[in-house]
Amino acid sequence: MEQYNLQGPPLLQSLPTPEFLSPKKFKEKVEKGAVVVDTRMPYSFSEVHITDTYSIWLGGVPSFAGWVLPYDKPILLVLEEKEQLETAVRYLIRLGYDNIAGILNGGIAAWYIKALQIYN
Repeated sequence: MEQYNLQGPPLLQSLPTPEFLSPKKFKEKVEKGAVVVDTRMPYSFSEVHITDTYSIWLGGVPSFAGWVLPYDKPILLVLEEKEQLETAVRYLIRLGYDNIAGILNGGIAAWYIKALQIYN
């Protein structure tokens, strides 16, 4: 981040499109050290969420991501809707988080449906 402050960030030609990951692949990346950011609203997060996940609702990403997210680890996203992907990626890229490793395909519902089949 210091380098960005001194020299400016690299020019962004277009937003990257992170891969949609199955719950199994998502879990594998978490086990390898990726950080999970759940951008759903806090009331949705409080009802059900993946263990050790950061809850930063989509509108709060620009204000709060820099307080808790490390710059040296891949980031995985849990979205409320697929249409929020561009906004979430744009916010993170503007803050210097360019290692967005993937999105949970099917959202939190897919995580729990597949987790019951794969991990029990």
